[in-house]
Amino acid sequence: GSGDWPNVDPSDTSPQPLNGEFRVLDYQYAEDDSDNFGTPNFVGTLTVQGRINAGEPGESVSQVQVAIPVSRVNQVATLWAKGNISDSPNSPTIEGTVVSDCAANLNVSSSVNVVRIDQNLVDQDIPNTPTLPDPSPPVVPASGSLGAENPPANMVYQYQIPTLNRSLTVWSGSTVELWTSGEINLEEKYIKCVQAGGIPCDPEDTFKVTIYASGPSDIKLNEGSVLCNVHFHAPDSTVKFNSEGTPNGDCTPDNPSTTPIQVTASFWVNQWEGSTNTVTLNPIANGPQVTAVLPPQLEAVSQWVTQQASP
Repeated sequence: GSGDWPNVDPSDTSPQPLNGEFRVLDYQYAEDDSDNFGTPNFVGTLTVQGRINAGEPGESVSQVQVAIPVSRVNQVATLWAKGNISDSPNSPTIEGTVVSDCAANLNVSSSVNVVRIDQNLVDQDIPNTPTLPDPSPPVVPASGSLGAENPPANMVYQYQIPTLNRSLTVWSGSTVELWTSGEINLEEKYIKCVQAGGIPCDPEDTFKVTIYASGPSDIKLNEGSVLCNVHFHAPDSTVKFNSEGTPNGDCTPDNPSTTPIQVTASFWVNQWEGSTNTVTLNPIANGPQVTAVLPPQLEAVSQWVTQQASP
């Protein structure tokens, strides 16, 4: 409380601690209504007093007010792993939120927005994959773009594909769900959106592919894999990334002024093994939100004001 004056250095128990004492007077947490682009969503205003020589003629009290920006965490995890992330010396390059068990080895790019949660908390684990629909959906056709048939009532196209080891195209605007129980090998393969004439979709296209992997099989990727707006829901699978391969296309329109993007995806998996040397894993545009509670993130102090203090 504001009446308590704990020592700045808890180990100093002398009557007049060398580093003085402090107390928190007030903390206000409010929405940040700034109109500046990129500002955090909330700001915490902390008012603190410090003093030295308490009760002596030379007693001195100072007071500061600090504004601490607090930003919400993107609830769509680019990578959510139950176990370790990357055993290799070259950590994967990930742009987006990473969620991992506190006890797991987490080795990713230092520039990433890393969020650690304890998977042992109630309802914090990756959910199980949904069961295969009844009646069973059709097997993925041998050719043609998925989502090109007559739209189902819920506008979600569902298919089975026992082993996923081929490239797939998805019709613009379609939402596709795939169920697989075997290995997923997408080295040198692609899953991407197409419009009429085979033109790549716009990055803002609302299409999405969800792959439900019910078995513990590996998900094999390499630098030749092109994944556009794909979500892997595979809590028992391990991603194994091989630093080889040449991509066949990308996820952006055929526009020389647009920087090619090779992977926009989210992975809910057991582990991630291997590095990404020339590929950046970018967040999926409309990926599912994680069921875990991700805490907000404190940013650098934005304001520090000295105030008049009274003992």
